[in-house]
Amino acid sequence: MPFIDIGAVYAQPELQGESLDPNYKRFLKGLGITKSQILPHYTLIKNEYLDGKRLFEEITYPDSFGRSFITLNDGCYLYGDGQYEIVYGESFIISDGTIKK
Repeated sequence: MPFIDIGAVYAQPELQGESLDPNYKRFLKGLGITKSQILPHYTLIKNEYLDGKRLFEEITYPDSFGRSFITLNDGCYLYGDGQYEIVYGESFIISDGTIKK
């Protein structure tokens, strides 16, 4: 089972230069509202390039080693009651460099 840091946020690089900057903080302290690290708008950004790299395959997948990210398409959502979390709609899990439905 991948490591999940409760309250951590994955700040996926999105602006030019961020993926190349060694000082860019990709993992930040979150509010602790959810145990999941969520990447929204997956369908819209899955084929994007940043700094000459494929956003997911060359940036996000390598960042997923030892972690799990949940991708959400528009119209999907995560519901949590403090004990359980359930994703409604089509989503994918990115973990240890791979993606699974």
